Amino acid sequence: MEIMNVRIEDVTAKLVGQDNDNFVVKVSLRDEYDSVDWSFRLEDQLDLQRLIKLMNYTESHQLEDLNGKIIRKVKIGSCLYGFGHPIEDKFISLLAKECKEINEAEFAKMYEDYDK
Repeated sequence: MEIMNVRIEDVTAKLVGQDNDNFVVKVSLRDEYDSVDWSFRLEDQLDLQRLIKLMNYTESHQLEDLNGKIIRKVKIGSCLYGFGHPIEDKFISLLAKECKEINEAEFAKMYEDYDK
């Protein structure tokens, strides 16, 4: 498991789907070596809660405010598994079946089998 600071470089919101009935917010994260994107589907209650946590962690009030903010990303191998508060020991898993704030040790334990 690798945790590192990243900058949110680009945030876009758009309607997708057959009838443009799904609203998606795409967030691009960049460090000095890598870039990774994650999309939050706002019709999905868990994704909405995760996006709200991301906005809280960065003290952002609008989506545009996310641009340029620093957070921590959690990667295992080449995959993004979560994000964290830039300073405090608070993390959110992007793959868990609930949006529960956990610390780094709990995050590592949750995914210890994936990190081999």
